[in-house]
Amino acid sequence: MPPNPDEDPELPSACADETLHDIYPWKRAVTLYYYDRKTMLDSQVTRIDWYKSEHAFKHEYLTVTLSRPARPVSYLRIERRPSSVRDIREHAVSEEDMATFTKAERKKFRKDMKTEEADLKMLARTGKMSSLTGLQLSVDASKTVSSGHRAASDTVAHVSRPNGVRAEEKRKSPKLVASYHSFNPPLPLRDLAIIADIVHRQDIKYQLLLKNCYWYADTIMGLVRNLYVPTIERGRGYLDAGQYLGKRVIYQSHEDTHDVLGLVPIVTEARTAHDRYLVEKEEQDGRADREARRANKADQRANEADQRANDAEQRVEELARQLQDAREYITHLQSTPG
Repeated sequence: MPPNPDEDPELPSACADETLHDIYPWKRAVTLYYYDRKTMLDSQVTRIDWYKSEHAFKHEYLTVTLSRPARPVSYLRIERRPSSVRDIREHAVSEEDMATFTKAERKKFRKDMKTEEADLKMLARTGKMSSLTGLQLSVDASKTVSSGHRAASDTVAHVSRPNGVRAEEKRKSPKLVASYHSFNPPLPLRDLAIIADIVHRQDIKYQLLLKNCYWYADTIMGLVRNLYVPTIERGRGYLDAGQYLGKRVIYQSHEDTHDVLGLVPIVTEARTAHDRYLVEKEEQDGRADREARRANKADQRANEADQRANDAEQRVEELARQLQDAREYITHLQSTPG
């Protein structure tokens, strides 16, 4: 059956209220929403813009332009953040990292940490930290996952601005790292949701200067570059991506890396598995439709047989009445004198 037109799980909120929703339940809602390959292919990512904030830890995120038939263009913001203030304060930076900082850099780091804490508190206060209801999270972000680290908050939000800036972010516009478009082959939203979830699962620990927002955006776009060969337009922040305090704080650059190459076959298999699911679903729906049609035809034939039986019974009754009338008429003629 087609999806309910009043529901729109592709956008993780009915209105563009910019609430952050966890990647896994959103991906699950998106993939279960499609009932055949056509509906899946109708939802196309036409552009991905990679942005870098110019305040505090220079947060990086992706803004996705989504195009769908007979619907307005929509924008999604995908990013990684710590799941709580505690994630910033604890296990954020190793002693080795801090040892490489100058006195001025340590001072800047402490100041930026307070700004990041304030941002997280603001998101919690405004109710923007959320998750899709009724769906199981892949990991409980309130629990430790290993070595005292906690699950990162990898999220998607339906936003109103093409640059993804939310209403409460009253700062100057972020720097554009790069724009990606003209994907070859085309990039369905289904595929991007799978990629975002697989990268989330690749390393769910949040580490401020390692498995952070830089790593999440860079790994997603590495997979997109490998699998969908987009046209890339560099922005003024291209050389700054993945950098904090002038230092690159993730292992990878804009080139293909071990993480990306190792995840390509996983993404490919996940797409194939979902394609199989859609084919099986179509076949099941087709069988159900054929059985329903056969049942309807059988009901129709039964109704027609009942109608023929009723018609025959009425004809028999009519003939019986006619025969009775004829007998009565003959009797009347025989009893009439001369």
